[in-house]
Amino acid sequence: QSTKQFLAHIRTLSAKFLAPYGYNLGRIRTDRQSAFTSKKAAAFALRRKFDFDFVPKDASEANGIAESSNLHTMNSLRTMLTGVTKQIWGYAVRYAAILSNCVPHRHRSWGKTPHESFYGRKPSFGKMLPFGCHVVWHDPDDMEDKQDPRGRPGIYLGPGDTRGYMVWDLQTSKAEMSDTCSFYLPQTIAKRIDTFNEYTGAKSYSY
Repeated sequence: QSTKQFLAHIRTLSAKFLAPYGYNLGRIRTDRQSAFTSKKAAAFALRRKFDFDFVPKDASEANGIAESSNLHTMNSLRTMLTGVTKQIWGYAVRYAAILSNCVPHRHRSWGKTPHESFYGRKPSFGKMLPFGCHVVWHDPDDMEDKQDPRGRPGIYLGPGDTRGYMVWDLQTSKAEMSDTCSFYLPQTIAKRIDTFNEYTGAKSYSY
């Protein structure tokens, strides 16, 4: 990526995930690609008061924790994309990251998930359904004819950023947000989800 793209990502990260919770960016560990070693990047880091921690190029073993996380995410990505279109690979990465942040890590405080450490509350598992499962989602804008069906076929992409569900519309090949979905899961998976919800107290949803 270019220096311009890199700096844009850093601004988004700070504005969306750090500043609202009182955090500041302190250090970025990365290799010596030109996007990170340019004078523009150095000046930006000086203004934002964070440091670059450079590791040798193409030496993933020098950044073990981050590279291990990337490997886990890519393994999850390949599993999630089994039997579904590769167009939704970005949403698979997003869902893999969400799931990873909702389980305890040995590099974090014992008994706490990254989600709990960051937000100060336990994660909710009520919407953690199998990625890529078939859904019928309600589109309130699709009302050309009162006799037309209100549901549209789609693929589940994960929970929404603030509410609802992310769905891949099979008719338009676009990602949509919906508050109302019906999920179609194999009976064995549905029973396991019901058991898990009963154990954790998570809200049950129609399958």
